[in-house]
Amino acid sequence: MSLDIYLRSSNSRSSSAPALSFEDDGYYRFLQPLFDRVGKQSGKYIDLYGDALFTQDDWPRLRTMLADAETMARGKPTTWEVHVGTQLKPVRKELYRTVKREELLRLIATFKALVDAADETDGQLECVGD
Repeated sequence: MSLDIYLRSSNSRSSSAPALSFEDDGYYRFLQPLFDRVGKQSGKYIDLYGDALFTQDDWPRLRTMLADAETMARGKPTTWEVHVGTQLKPVRKELYRTVKREELLRLIATFKALVDAADETDGQLECVGD
């Protein structure tokens, strides 16, 4: 499972590589509540399984979400464990993945730069999940 985010400018509708990718890991799971909040506000979900297209009207929501994510990340230790799911078989156990604060901050900064680039080019952000 993965989520790829593409920058679509008004000049070009194609892109060969995603500008940002998330896996089903601690980074995505840490941000998921904030992604869900944006989805409830806009009807557009940043989701591992679905697609969404964000436009100019969405930039304020995304910027608020990313500012909140950065604040939350800065309050965390250098590394920590994030719950990513529950294994049911052969034995039930909770699953966790390690998140590194600096890597998370890098992902957030990249996402911010994408929103800024889309805004400056009258573009869109296309989120494509598996």
